[in-house]
Amino acid sequence: MKFLGLIKNELIKQWNKLSIKIIIGLLLISTIGLPLLYNYTNNHNSNDWYLENYKMDITNYKNSINTLGDNKNAELEKIYYQWCIDKLQFELDNKITWNDWRYDLTESTYTKQLTATALQKLLDKFTIKDITNTFLYIDEDILTKYENLSEDEIRKEIDTLNTQFNDSKDIISSRNYKKYTENEVNTAKKNIEETKKNISTLEEELKKSPNDKNIINNLDLTKENLKLSEELLSVSKYRLDNNISYEENDWRNRTIQSLVDNINNKYNPLLNEEDFKNNFSYKIQRGYTYEDYKKDYKSNKQKSIDSISTNWYSLRNNIPPVDYNIDARNSVDNIYVIYINIIAIIAVIIASGIVSSEFSKGTIRLLMIRPVSRWKILLSKLVSVMIISLVLLISSITLVTIVSGFIYGFDGLTTPVLAIKDGIISEHNYFVSIIPKLAFSCISILFVISFAFALSTVFKNTALAVALPVAAFSGCSIVTMVMANFNQTWIVKTFIPYINLSSFLSEGGYMSMLKDELNLALDPHMGAIQLIILSIIFITLSFITFIKKDVTN
Repeated sequence: MKFLGLIKNELIKQWNKLSIKIIIGLLLISTIGLPLLYNYTNNHNSNDWYLENYKMDITNYKNSINTLGDNKNAELEKIYYQWCIDKLQFELDNKITWNDWRYDLTESTYTKQLTATALQKLLDKFTIKDITNTFLYIDEDILTKYENLSEDEIRKEIDTLNTQFNDSKDIISSRNYKKYTENEVNTAKKNIEETKKNISTLEEELKKSPNDKNIINNLDLTKENLKLSEELLSVSKYRLDNNISYEENDWRNRTIQSLVDNINNKYNPLLNEEDFKNNFSYKIQRGYTYEDYKKDYKSNKQKSIDSISTNWYSLRNNIPPVDYNIDARNSVDNIYVIYINIIAIIAVIIASGIVSSEFSKGTIRLLMIRPVSRWKILLSKLVSVMIISLVLLISSITLVTIVSGFIYGFDGLTTPVLAIKDGIISEHNYFVSIIPKLAFSCISILFVISFAFALSTVFKNTALAVALPVAAFSGCSIVTMVMANFNQTWIVKTFIPYINLSSFLSEGGYMSMLKDELNLALDPHMGAIQLIILSIIFITLSFITFIKKDVTN
């Protein structure tokens, strides 16, 4: 009971501090402000800067036209600049920016118009070299295949390209995504039929030359391409049949985009050793081997297969993935990690002064004259810091959840999240799914608390006890990246990269960047064990020092 009384007194003492009240007040205000800011950002994701670039480019092209002379090449340049102006003006009028589904379609559509113009200039006796040197979007090989055609055949091709240009332009202007998808499906079907014919031709050639490795390799590659095309076609058909738009805020569209990316990744061919050396020379210098590449290839392929399964399950069962749907669940998911970092720093501030302030104020003597063991006094302070940190973390996430619910609606919080293991997909409550992540991140909070606590107890210096843990927590990622750039791979065996475990919660990001670009494979679970061991050492050091040290003030 005395021990519980010590904890209670310590909690009251911390609460009575003005600085703690201010920190907690700001923290509570942020739980309202951050969800509102997140909502504002999602609703005001303006691309006006991109449209302003269009205006600047149009002005530059107009100025370039005014400076042209009257020679033959100037005629081609004027046509090209005017084409650029027309394309940019069309994108500006229709507010087409880089993340709009119509952007790529606009580029390909206007390229058809430029190709038609290039063919017309070919008929006007301009050389292919002159045309391709001026028309930057046109490759020399494209015009070469038309060079030996008759004039009537070229004019027919020009008419076809202009018709395709006008049809696609109408689709873009009217935002007729359904017609666009229909065209995609029809084009895919034609390509699949062509691929099947190529397979038949290769199979006939293989019968004549059964040991020809080139034919065997081409046949295998073509069959893989057929599988890829058929799988992508099924996605386009699903989009068409379910009338799914290309709007960025539609979770079904974003899921389909993920599905397409993962299908393409699934069919990425395994490089042979020679191609591996050509493509990964930078990583090879850092110790990356062909065996490592094959392991990563197998792992990435399995991840793509799992993602494809969960994406299809999500679409067919109307379960939006957390990352793709703007709702309360998504808001909480993007914000709670911020509070792990904030609470860690608050915990350091409290832990750094909870012992050293007793010495600096001389109140430590009042504690020592109580009929309570020193270790109980110190333990009560440590437990108090942990209780405050845990309460603040849970309270912050709870308030963020409530505020997000009011903004987006509470229904989204009941949407399950999907997990896959050994090919079996399961549904889980969102909050149940983040508890292991929170527990994992709390190891970092425990570490910085014990580190600050040890510094506060041993050195009785609050400034030092704040500065070192905060610097370690905030700078661990930077130090790791700097060391990785200098090829100091030993850093992964230390605790330094893992001090802030919250940076490992999301897939990709920090961990993937180090692996993909710098061949630095981190093991956060090993790092968590190191942090726990160090925390125990720091706490033990604190107790030994506090129990044995003489109180002189």
